[in-house]
Amino acid sequence: EDNEPDAELFMAVLPRLVDPPPPVVEHRAALKPALEYLASNPVDLVVLDLGLPDSPTPAMTLRTMREMFPNVKIIILSGANPDDIAAEAIAAGVRFVGKDEFMAANVLARTIARVLQ
Repeated sequence: EDNEPDAELFMAVLPRLVDPPPPVVEHRAALKPALEYLASNPVDLVVLDLGLPDSPTPAMTLRTMREMFPNVKIIILSGANPDDIAAEAIAAGVRFVGKDEFMAANVLARTIARVLQ
C-alpha cells in the first residue's frame, strides 16, 4: 500500500479483527521492498495494492508478484480499477479482488479468514 494513511489504518485495525493469535502485519509502500521482504520472510498472505509507485502497471505488479512467489496467497485491494485485471488475477490464483475504498474492515477480516483456511 503506497497510501500511508490507508496502510496505518489497515495495520491498526487488522490485528483486532482476526482471531487470536494476532497476526504479524508488515507494510511496504512499494513493490521492490515488498519483494525483498518476501524473499527472506515466509508469509501466510499478501494483501496487494496494484498501483504501487515502482511498478509500471497494475498488471505488471501482479505478474511480478506471481512469478517470484507463485505459492503465496494474495488478496488484491487497490485504488486502481480491479475490474481491469480481475480475470488475469483470478487466473493467477488470486483469492479476492476488491476496490480498497469500498472494503469495510469487517468484510476484509472475513475475507482474510476465509483465504487463510
